Amino acid sequence: MRLKHILECVLLGEELHPQEQNKFGKIHLCFGTLREVRQRSNTCVICQGLVQLADSCPGDSEEDSEVILGVGPVTYSEALIDWVDVASSLHACETQHGDKCNRASRPQHPPGFRLIDVTEGCLVSVSQFCNYAALSYVWGTNGKPCLEATTHNIRDLEKRGSLHKMSIPATIRDAMMVCTKMAIRYLWVDRLCIVQDQGYEKGIQINAMGTIYSNSYITLVGLEGSDVSYGLPGVFKEERSCRRVLRIQDIVLTELYPHHRYKRLVERSAWDTRGWTYQEALLSKRLLLFSHSGLFYECFTSCDLSGEPFPQLIVPRWPLFNKDIGPAESRNEWDPSKFFSNLIHRYTKRVFSYESDILRAISGILNSTYGHDHYFGHPFPIFDNVILWKAEAAVHQERIPASGAVFPSWSWASVNSAIITNSTPVQGIAVWATASSDSDFRLQPLKIVSPWLGPLYNERKYSTLFESHFSQLLIMAWKGGCFSGKLPDELNDVASWDQLKLLIKERWGNNGRHHIIQDAQGLRENIGYNDKFSSEHVSKARSSPGAIMVYTQSLQLRLMPSRELYSSSDKHIKLYTKAGQAVAFLDKTSVNKDWFLSRYGDEKSSIYLDVLALSLEFSPSIRPDGDLELSGLTRSFNKMSYRDPHGHYLGPGIGFYEPHYAPIVNLIVVDSHDGLSKRVALAKTYLKIWVEANRKFGTFVLV
Repeated sequence: MRLKHILECVLLGEELHPQEQNKFGKIHLCFGTLREVRQRSNTCVICQGLVQLADSCPGDSEEDSEVILGVGPVTYSEALIDWVDVASSLHACETQHGDKCNRASRPQHPPGFRLIDVTEGCLVSVSQFCNYAALSYVWGTNGKPCLEATTHNIRDLEKRGSLHKMSIPATIRDAMMVCTKMAIRYLWVDRLCIVQDQGYEKGIQINAMGTIYSNSYITLVGLEGSDVSYGLPGVFKEERSCRRVLRIQDIVLTELYPHHRYKRLVERSAWDTRGWTYQEALLSKRLLLFSHSGLFYECFTSCDLSGEPFPQLIVPRWPLFNKDIGPAESRNEWDPSKFFSNLIHRYTKRVFSYESDILRAISGILNSTYGHDHYFGHPFPIFDNVILWKAEAAVHQERIPASGAVFPSWSWASVNSAIITNSTPVQGIAVWATASSDSDFRLQPLKIVSPWLGPLYNERKYSTLFESHFSQLLIMAWKGGCFSGKLPDELNDVASWDQLKLLIKERWGNNGRHHIIQDAQGLRENIGYNDKFSSEHVSKARSSPGAIMVYTQSLQLRLMPSRELYSSSDKHIKLYTKAGQAVAFLDKTSVNKDWFLSRYGDEKSSIYLDVLALSLEFSPSIRPDGDLELSGLTRSFNKMSYRDPHGHYLGPGIGFYEPHYAPIVNLIVVDSHDGLSKRVALAKTYLKIWVEANRKFGTFVLV
């Protein structure tokens, strides 16, 4: 049967049975893969048209993807946005998606909050909550003067009608028109609603980004262009190129946007590469994305293309941006360390017009997720994981702070590279504390960062597998002298891991390791912590913005000359005591080669550096990055494991046939001068080797 005849029958059925129109709209015809259609295009006019259409779509064609022809009336407007269709998507979201896409309450605006009143054409100060749209766009650095709020013009911008008379960047002009079309009176745009040269007020608004974007009714996204002058395609007819439409034998063909095409469209935009837009997308409950290929709508549960003639059963698409950003205790992720690791890796791949914005541009996510419990980009509940960060690039530059900014060496924000943070379960054994100024350089009281004494959030959901093993490992480290507190007498002689597990539960309850580490470090006895952090340490930290204090065990170890470090083919470079014993290995992937060579390149002899114990983890005998026996620290992996009198190994394995685990100590290597220490690299050793070394307790101030 001819294709045209099939389509006419379907459309006739819709006319005769309008009540079943949705059923007919779900009919689709599969033509095979694009490769197969391409092969038939020499002899088939329809296939030829389909190939032309596929090749005209943005992005690379996927030859093995199916070519599907949906059957239904095409109502797509060639240039202008169908605002009725947009309103329909918003109404469906409001009425059907529940709390995920809607505010449970009417929150308060942050102090000094301003909005654009699109009706009156001016800036207004707002105290009571009101509905507003927010704009997310590429700020751009094209060198052309562009309107922004300053202390000199803010009063003029607040005059009624002022914005209608001024030369407004096209993207902001179009966003105001969108608000008018959608009957939203207020619009928030950073460059106009924040006074750009008023530092203190600007800091308050930037720290409130989480609140501003999460409370907006919808966020308008400018996917096209590289600066604020480009505009929002489709708002005005001359700015919108239409999707390609072909007519063959009275059949109209137009391309659709399944998920992979939508994903490529977003990923290839300048907007998706910018640092600030990352949190703007994640924090917003709803996004309206303006592109030359169409207007996309995305919320927590769905993703629509305005004017699309067919349902998503034919054109599957789902949201690109996981909007489950909020208080950590309310989220359901399995692994909070992996959540943050993925978040920060994607974020640090992005581009900033001003590199010093690296912490500001993610402050909204950090504040929304962790409240005030973070410091220079490191959340306190997962601090022991995040402090083990590495730069993805082996050679990278230090991030140069602007005037007044600080990027301490211990923070991932100090390097200009994509960042990888540790997401494997670890147990911290150091005590970290802040007594410095915060990101705004205001003095803060002494605060213990790790071990985290606050809520455990959802960590209990994934750490249950390791809970008892880490509790037992802490006892073994305690027996080995890794902590300054007194070990309870009943734990000295234990016949089996099962017995130790029972003793731990009796003394510390189900959440054993959280309480064990506090007792082992003596944190419950000395509330003032002055046995670990003296007034001299606190004074030194407070006089050094970005400083953090750590109390732990350390060794002074010898690092081989730099020429040997980079000529060695071994992944792990050994660190030696003064007596010549290898007790740890340097992680080469954590070393900034350029910085190291500039700092130590002229050294002809061995270099002595402080090596600090940070955390414990279980290393299996078989692991993706290679057997640690290759480091040369031991000839027998099994000798580095712990076994009870019954021969059972300590670790997550079950029985005799699972991989054996050897406890590892994660270390940080620092260079210390005049009471201040800077991070050089990360290192590791076996716990059994560490407890035999001549360690000492001490406090370091890292900057």
